[in-house]
Amino acid sequence: MALTITTSLTRLISSQTKTLSFSSKSLLRISSTSRPLHFSTSSSSTITGKKTIFFAVPGAFTPTCSQKHLPSFVEKASELKAKGIDVIACISVNDAFVMKAWKENLKIEGDDVLLLSDGNGNFTKAIGVELDLSDNPVGLGVRSRRYALLADDGVVKVLNLEEGGSFTFSGAEDMLKAL
Repeated sequence: MALTITTSLTRLISSQTKTLSFSSKSLLRISSTSRPLHFSTSSSSTITGKKTIFFAVPGAFTPTCSQKHLPSFVEKASELKAKGIDVIACISVNDAFVMKAWKENLKIEGDDVLLLSDGNGNFTKAIGVELDLSDNPVGLGVRSRRYALLADDGVVKVLNLEEGGSFTFSGAEDMLKAL
């Protein structure tokens, strides 16, 4: 399976207004082989006419991400797909092998929710949602802010962007309400 998703975003968030800004660049290519899932920026074909939910977590194996955020999408995947969502993907600034191990550890089966590595944080930086946790006592470095994003035919329709590592309105239930 090889998918390319154009979200038409270069800098997603204005820190003052939390508004979306758009450009004509495609940003995301998802590819899958027998290796772990990974993605990179690309300008190849898009998933035209599809509804996609991307949600990002600050880190694989971290408590809130493992106990609440990711499980909410796994539990609600069938409801989201019944409401017309074609792709649900979790993005984290972790390497592909960590993401594969996290999926196995949580016993997530199938591809209802894809776990995608943004190993160098390129996608996260490109859309402007990086979170510097270098001063954090556990030294996580630069990660992604927690968010859930709904794109329809490559156009962002909903963005629930959390402050810091909070988890208040970016779960699957919140996306179901937005649909």
